[in-house]
Amino acid sequence: MLHLLNSDTFVVVCSQSVLSIYDIMRISFVSKVCNNFVLNNISLWQYLCKEHYGVELKTKDDIQQHTTGIGLAQQQLTWKDFYVLVTLSDVFTWGKGSGRTGHLESITRSPKILDSLNRKGIQVLGKTAEIGSVALSRNGQTLYFWGSIALSQTPVCVPFSSFSKIPHDRVIHCSCGHDSKYLLTTEAGCVYLSNNGVSPNNWKELTSTLLKEHLQPGEKPFCTVGGQSDIGGVVTTHSRVIWWRTYQMRVGGVIDAIDPDNKPFTIVNARFGHREMHAIDSIGRLFNLRYEHFETKRWNLLYSESRVIDVDGGSHHAAFATENGQVYTYGKGHRGMLGHGDTQTVPTPKRVEWFHTRNMKVVAVGCGGHIYGEGSFTIYLLSDNRLFYTGMLGSEESMFEPTHIKTPELEGRHILSISAGEDWAGMVVSGIDLPEGNK
Repeated sequence: MLHLLNSDTFVVVCSQSVLSIYDIMRISFVSKVCNNFVLNNISLWQYLCKEHYGVELKTKDDIQQHTTGIGLAQQQLTWKDFYVLVTLSDVFTWGKGSGRTGHLESITRSPKILDSLNRKGIQVLGKTAEIGSVALSRNGQTLYFWGSIALSQTPVCVPFSSFSKIPHDRVIHCSCGHDSKYLLTTEAGCVYLSNNGVSPNNWKELTSTLLKEHLQPGEKPFCTVGGQSDIGGVVTTHSRVIWWRTYQMRVGGVIDAIDPDNKPFTIVNARFGHREMHAIDSIGRLFNLRYEHFETKRWNLLYSESRVIDVDGGSHHAAFATENGQVYTYGKGHRGMLGHGDTQTVPTPKRVEWFHTRNMKVVAVGCGGHIYGEGSFTIYLLSDNRLFYTGMLGSEESMFEPTHIKTPELEGRHILSISAGEDWAGMVVSGIDLPEGNK
């Protein structure tokens, strides 16, 4: 039994099962809202890290370095506050595409609560594509699917236990790629791929089949994502990328994390867009690898001036945020989605000056856009909990400068994570107002 919390908080947390290290370190919204959470009892971090990872942490600096960017400096949230924020969450979606937003309408012009996911304890929305959407509960035991693959315009609940191969396993990462179907990664290192639907008999377990010959002893996938139409892949705990052709269901190759100086690096976060893959290493450098270069197995160092805390890629552009609140974009400037005030193509990362000149700090980004050019946009989450976008999202009008997304229902509530699909966006928000001292 854990005796590191005061009795009040201990009862609240443990009555719903103790939050494991994976709840803190592996769910995307914690890293996205960098510097928003601080643990009042450092010994809890020490206990969890030693218990689950065998890592001895002695100071807050050790913890910050090991958790690769999770800040511990701004808000004094107790575990009770943290538990309430996570479990009583709501989901808002908006944009085009009946069935992809989860609303029974062809276009939702501003963030609208998804009633069927109200108070379901949603942890994060998976990086999504035109054909489907997915949401994952905090405990990793319940998934909600909607869109073309799920054959439903509203979320369909699927318990993970209905097709899990390992008892008591849980999902830690989910995504949906363009024509790559749904992909799931579990705590035990299993990878699941949907096959023409999301019912229990439509899932294939890949770790013991497709990936078996390519995984090294002790190596486990921790991130699975679908890229462009024929690419799927996993990132492993050995910082290797194993990718495959979805239609042929054969592994195309294995890519080691080697920088341009032929030195290995450790991948702590990765995202697949339609054209390229991005990876953040343990010291906050950002690398990219275009799919046409997968055969060369050569990573490109994209940015290293300051620590990168979040990155996302769309069909034709990408964006990333740094620990000092700066945001950079590059790619095609269709509809003004890069935020530089025009539609010019930007081949290399360029800082979005609009935020910089106003001293606004961006902590998370999302890149949307259809592979054929429709609905191109970027969304930006700020450290003060405001949300902005550039490009075209939820209307036919293009925004060339960052535009504030105002929704009365969000007043006083905390945005926990954001996600961008091809022509729609979504976010998970706290289900209650924060205490006055913690806003």
